[in-house]
Amino acid sequence: MTGREKSPGRENDREHYYGKDGLTKSRAVGVTILMGALLLFQLIVFLTGEPEEESGRGGEKPGKITMDEPGSRPGGALCADTLFEFNPNTISADSLVLLGFTRKQAQVVLNYRAKGGVFRRKEDFAKIYSVSAQMYERLYDYITVPAGHAGNIGVAAADSFAGKRGRKRQYDSAQEPVPERSFSRDTAKGRTIWSPPELIVELNGADSAELVRLYGIGGYYAGKIIAYRERIGNFYTPEQLMEISGIDSTRYHGFKDNVVADTSMIRKFSLDTASWHFLSAHPYIGPYAARGILLLRQRFGAEYCTLENLERERLVAPGTRAALKHYIIEK
Repeated sequence: MTGREKSPGRENDREHYYGKDGLTKSRAVGVTILMGALLLFQLIVFLTGEPEEESGRGGEKPGKITMDEPGSRPGGALCADTLFEFNPNTISADSLVLLGFTRKQAQVVLNYRAKGGVFRRKEDFAKIYSVSAQMYERLYDYITVPAGHAGNIGVAAADSFAGKRGRKRQYDSAQEPVPERSFSRDTAKGRTIWSPPELIVELNGADSAELVRLYGIGGYYAGKIIAYRERIGNFYTPEQLMEISGIDSTRYHGFKDNVVADTSMIRKFSLDTASWHFLSAHPYIGPYAARGILLLRQRFGAEYCTLENLERERLVAPGTRAALKHYIIEK
């Protein structure tokens, strides 16, 4: 056998590694797997229908009928045939969705009611931030608030809250009826103005049943007023109510002529002896300033703890100093 002649053993080795067609066994296995995958994909397409790129416009398959979920349209748009009369104090979330609200917007209404909010008039429904002006105009003729129904809800919410606080009292709605409210139309600005009745509530002595008689105050906000009053040591001016979360200037102006604050009921304290826990819990002081007051007492003595020195040490702001002077025992 010459050097140019091919050895049978070497031919067998080449065929073993590369195959008769010149492919390695690993490549042959890969091609087989790839072909199997392609066949499987074609089978899936055949069984499930056309692939996504061949579907109709907008990503919807031809022949598939779709319907917008109520309330899912932009801006809460609704059709005329979905309108119906409803009581905002009792309507369910599903019914609000049928009227054109989104689920989230409907839940805002339910949360307002759960916290003691009451719709006493049609116009109260427009105060919910999830109710747009356009939505309110479309629904105005369909909003119904039965006479006497709203007042009963307010009293029930107040009694429920007072019972949880352990200060529940008997409230006879027949003896102390919720006062009627009169309204006038401001034609210049095109809005309804509330004319407050002869109702005066003293903030430092009122309980929740009296507070809910104020326009825009339900059981939830009555509870917040009482809680803040306890923390602060009673009110020196009704305007302090706007320091409570949720009671903004709009809500406050609805009842500002019906509230007063008896300053003789203010609970005062001394900066010389007040504890850190008491000072840190006070809304006008807080933990940081309370720690600073204790350090000043230790370093310079109790006589150094005056409002003027606290402002000089930047422990209180000028505006806070003006409010604190009503609660500090003067030396």
